[in-house]
Amino acid sequence: MIYRSALLAIFSFMLVQTAYAGTVTLTGTCSGSVLPGNYIGFSIVNSGNDSAVNMVVTPSLHGLSTYNTSYRIPMLGPGASNAASFFVYNTSYNGSYPDAFYVQYGQGASTFYAVFPCLVGFGSFQQQSNIAITNVTTSQASVKVQLQNTGGNTVNVLLYGFAPPQFNLTKQTGVTIAPMSKANVTLSFTNSQAPGTSYSMAVAASYFDGSAVHSALKYFTVTSGSGSAQQAQPQFDPAETFIVVAIAVIVALIAISVLRKRKSRRK
Repeated sequence: MIYRSALLAIFSFMLVQTAYAGTVTLTGTCSGSVLPGNYIGFSIVNSGNDSAVNMVVTPSLHGLSTYNTSYRIPMLGPGASNAASFFVYNTSYNGSYPDAFYVQYGQGASTFYAVFPCLVGFGSFQQQSNIAITNVTTSQASVKVQLQNTGGNTVNVLLYGFAPPQFNLTKQTGVTIAPMSKANVTLSFTNSQAPGTSYSMAVAASYFDGSAVHSALKYFTVTSGSGSAQQAQPQFDPAETFIVVAIAVIVALIAISVLRKRKSRRK
């Protein structure tokens, strides 16, 4: 009876570990332009082998406004996709606008965050931005962005940072760039997540030339703990601990069985 109960406990523990050993891999895409009826679309796909639950998609629009503050998805299973539409207004000028969709979701007992930036075009205009994002470098405390003005006029640029909320990246700052010159802008940043995990982020530069809005977007990846002199501490691995415990339990049961047989023989 003791032997059977021990095996049942081991099997139940294996089921729990397997249930939370999966991965959620999300890919988000937004419409490249404002759709008929003044809507922008966002679609998300889970290509992982585990489900994302209680998902909340929140748009962050710059230069555009929306009545939709969020969109909820109860569950996004492996291989599943979902799409949302957000009505936009305050579209006074043609051009391209930097936007982002922040996603919060649960997996097991944990909550995760992701961000999907994009440029959304509105109206009929010629997208020929004179501002380029030429370089992005990161450290434990900052994101340094190099901008270049390739045009013949001085421009007032708004620089936006898009990152999961736990990184506390500066969301917006401004800089004036003279004709045919460069500017370096530093955004404050906190890189204190678990070492070795990579996150996708982006910066966008936007300016108004008097008739249209022009924007540029550059993606980059940050690996948590990079640039730090601290060495990663050994992590507790439940799977390895379980194997050791399981072997110990089985060995103990065999020993008990042998002792019982010897006692019965002596009698």
